[in-house]
Amino acid sequence: MAEIHEVEERERRRFRPFVWVVTQDGAHSLLTALGERQVKVLWLPNGFETLPASEQMSVVQRRIREHYQETGGEYIGFGRILRYQFAHTFDASMVFDVGGNVVESNGGGFKLPDIWLELA
Repeated sequence: MAEIHEVEERERRRFRPFVWVVTQDGAHSLLTALGERQVKVLWLPNGFETLPASEQMSVVQRRIREHYQETGGEYIGFGRILRYQFAHTFDASMVFDVGGNVVESNGGGFKLPDIWLELA
């Protein structure tokens, strides 16, 4: 039990806010599983945590809109982008639609997923 607590505390200390891109499909091969974390995480700028909450929201919404436009709403290998999940603290997250609008303000804790495969 102490080891689990120690791992969680280490993850809490290393936590950095991010946006996870939720897509229609998951990884279906080892190659896409390895790349998934690289392409589906939108890191926020340094100093983000020190911004007032209203400015943080503006930054996140702008980043989501820009990302959706840059990708055309789709990732090759992962399908259509369905929504975005913003993990603003270790214990809390928010869900946004592809237009950057909040659709769920109490998304609970969201950790970056480990590599996994969704085999159809």
